[in-house]
Amino acid sequence: MAAATETESPALSSALFGPNAGKYGPEILPGTTWAWDSSQYNDTEARPEDSSRYTISFKADGVIGIRADCNIAQGSYTTRGKSLLIQLGPGTMAACGPKSLEQRFLRDLEGSAVWFLKQSDLYLDLKADTGTMKFYRLLE
Repeated sequence: MAAATETESPALSSALFGPNAGKYGPEILPGTTWAWDSSQYNDTEARPEDSSRYTISFKADGVIGIRADCNIAQGSYTTRGKSLLIQLGPGTMAACGPKSLEQRFLRDLEGSAVWFLKQSDLYLDLKADTGTMKFYRLLE
């Protein structure tokens, strides 16, 4: 974020991004946690019943912490400009239930290719233009 947008005040930007306020490159991701709001695909939509059960936390050392419904996992992420590569690592393997979107969430995270911010929300575009994941920032 080069500057606050018309719909985002400097105070809101500071509350959302803390010391990362005003930054717009990959350096804004470390130290942030995001909850999955929804995913838009070419002809369908996925929306979790409880977004707080589907989160991603970007760490400064390139590690990503993931909560996927009833499971937790770790992985790594790298950015180059707006390009994003997420590689899943070890995680728990509990059975979350028939309505869980855990597998879709994990598959889409690993299939993400581009990231961008729009009005304080994080978007991950999936490879081959197959969809876009939308996240909102969790304040800690």
